[in-house]
Amino acid sequence: METEPSIPPDVTPSMEARLRELQEERKCKICLDRVSNIVFVPCGHLCCCSECADGM
Repeated sequence: METEPSIPPDVTPSMEARLRELQEERKCKICLDRVSNIVFVPCGHLCCCSECADGM
């Protein structure tokens, strides 16, 4: 399981919210645990991690 980077203490609430939003967008859409790193063709969207892609 990959860990998400910690948030520095000088980050504003809006920056923190945006960071969490971006982290959520990058999550694997299958296991919702790891970072997406597999692109499916022809759409080209990052949608799952390599572990979940192996099972497809």
